Amino acid sequence: MSPSKSLPARKATLYCTGCNHANLINGDWTIQIRSDSLRYECPECGTLIDSTRDRGDLTQQSDGSLSFRN
Repeated sequence: MSPSKSLPARKATLYCTGCNHANLINGDWTIQIRSDSLRYECPECGTLIDSTRDRGDLTQQSDGSLSFRN
């Protein structure tokens, strides 16, 4: 397959557990960015969906310059 005929990028869909609203992960959700997680807020009912990041991976990706307080 040549680079000019690559497959289209796949889009992730996020589903609300409160009201079954569905949209692309970068669609109409309100996103709260935190140091160790993302929170997606449903635009229909306000349900929060947490996406926790691994602190070890984040620290490693920052070459050790990132630290967390407990």
